[in-house]
Amino acid sequence: MDSDCRGDMGFGEALICLMAVITVLLAFMSAVTFLVVVDGTVDVSPLAGSVEVDIVDGEIVLAAGDALSSFISSTGARGVSVHAMVPGGFSEFDEIITEGHMDGDRRSIRFIRNIACNGGTSIPAIVEVTVCP
Repeated sequence: MDSDCRGDMGFGEALICLMAVITVLLAFMSAVTFLVVVDGTVDVSPLAGSVEVDIVDGEIVLAAGDALSSFISSTGARGVSVHAMVPGGFSEFDEIITEGHMDGDRRSIRFIRNIACNGGTSIPAIVEVTVCP
């Protein structure tokens, strides 16, 4: 941990700063995880993987099969809704599918999925899953 007159940080100081940042991030992630578990938020990751998002003739098509009804029965939620959209005006319409009753308190999560398009290219789509517990 040598210091010089130029004020440059040495290797030892860099390691100490890195450990401080990692410690703060670990504490933050632990607090967020604790709040989510205490809050009772429903885990939507199984549902997020089972919903198919495609683009056919310039329009978004969502296909969930019986994934929404099985999600409702396994979690005890009153309703679930999936909304897919492509930013930037690529598609003329957004697509929404809903199962159950969506009245009352709602919790939603958004994630980005790459979906296949015409010509073998893939574009990002925003998928929002809303759960009514």
